Amino acid sequence: MRGRIFWLIWLLVGCQLVWTAMRAFQAPWTWNPYQLISVLFFVGLVFGAAWLALLWQRLGPAGLRARIAAFEGELETPGSAVALRWNLAFWIVAGALVFAYFRMDL
Repeated sequence: MRGRIFWLIWLLVGCQLVWTAMRAFQAPWTWNPYQLISVLFFVGLVFGAAWLALLWQRLGPAGLRARIAAFEGELETPGSAVALRWNLAFWIVAGALVFAYFRMDL
């Protein structure tokens, strides 16, 4: 159950990113902080998707599923460095998007 909630929370963060980007780009292109946040996060998503595509090509569907299962198992391991990094990444992204949500005045 915890694995599904993890992905659900990331889906909600993704929806918040889309909402922030839509609001940010309603303004003229001036490189305001919200446009910069949106562009940086979307570039990260593109690199992540490319990385998954390369893994899919190299490992195939079964290998990718096994790697994702191993990753989710590592996230569940207490004291795991991988879990700490992903937890930190989540809170940085969520914090930036919450900041943008409450401070955006376009």
